[in-house]
Amino acid sequence: MSNSSLLFKLITNNQKLETLEAQIKKFNPFKILKIESHEIRHSNVLAWLLDPKESHNLGDKIFKKIVSHVLINNEEFTPTNLGINDIQMYYFSDLIVYREKNNIDILVISKAHNFILLIENKIYSRETKHQLRKYLDYVQEEYKDFSILPVLLTLEGVEAENDDRFCSLDYFNVYEIVKFNTGLYKDYIPNDVFEFIQFYLKSLKGILEMDENTKKLCKEIYQQHKEALDLIYQVVNISETAFLNAVEEFEKQHPLIKTTSKNNKMFWFTLPEFKNMKNMDYQWNGGYPVAIWFSDYYKNLKIIIEIGPFDRPEMRLELLKHLEENGFKIHERSKRPESTYTRIFTKYLKVNDWSDADHLIGLMNHLYEKDAKEKIERVAKAINSFDW
Repeated sequence: MSNSSLLFKLITNNQKLETLEAQIKKFNPFKILKIESHEIRHSNVLAWLLDPKESHNLGDKIFKKIVSHVLINNEEFTPTNLGINDIQMYYFSDLIVYREKNNIDILVISKAHNFILLIENKIYSRETKHQLRKYLDYVQEEYKDFSILPVLLTLEGVEAENDDRFCSLDYFNVYEIVKFNTGLYKDYIPNDVFEFIQFYLKSLKGILEMDENTKKLCKEIYQQHKEALDLIYQVVNISETAFLNAVEEFEKQHPLIKTTSKNNKMFWFTLPEFKNMKNMDYQWNGGYPVAIWFSDYYKNLKIIIEIGPFDRPEMRLELLKHLEENGFKIHERSKRPESTYTRIFTKYLKVNDWSDADHLIGLMNHLYEKDAKEKIERVAKAINSFDW
């Protein structure tokens, strides 16, 4: 069958394709207003949900759930005057919620309990070098007698790169908290307000992942029209091809590196300089516990040096301490026995054209040979002097 016939068969009288399009086009005011992709809009909705005096009638429930979740998952950040039990027992009806106070995304203040929740919201952007430090320093100076819980909210719950005083929170947990509480207390929420929250949750879920019915429909369409869809993918997906071409060129230019994994979005490898590194019984990074990798990150190309899982957690902790002795800053949360992954270096460069393989290889070489070179040398020194 010719290529034109394959495409014609895909788009003509294809009920499943029409059903998928209808599902995607379902009415959602957040999508129509293009709110789902704007950090400022998410901050507005979250600030509204955190305010106990607002029309959702949920009181301080969302606030308490989010604070409790952060404290449970960031034990070393527990405020001096409030523990998790206190958060659950106290009433926070006095909360004042500020948006963009001194450019801080969300600032929630309880004068009754001398407690502040500071949230910096990053969905499709990343923190600037001194941004978090500036915000937290301002709040500490302005509210000297308050305990402050600083939180970096991102899609994936990434750790703050430039200020380890910040806890991490991801949007999946925000979604689960809001969904659970609005479902549990539905009878107390006005109908129009409840509908508004449901639209927001659908919008948020669309960012996080597709629903199962949509996934199933996509799989069925692909199985029936694989050749046509592969042809479309081959034609329009130039940028992903360019990334793989750049990876192949990088491998040629650096023939001693050992590739452990690669696809059209990521490229993982290790180095011969890490000669004393012991393999672990994990699939991660081909069993090597220290990885270097490139990845697409919100229109940027990033390079990461990461410490992965060890067969023995105590050995992992010892290596982290050894890396500290070699000049790396390790967050305290990474030293917990249950911790598995620790990024010790990350650097980004803006990509102007993802379809230009020459541009991408230039960025890769800059990140690898200039930005990460000194860090890689220190990692190699630590690995080779470590008692494996």
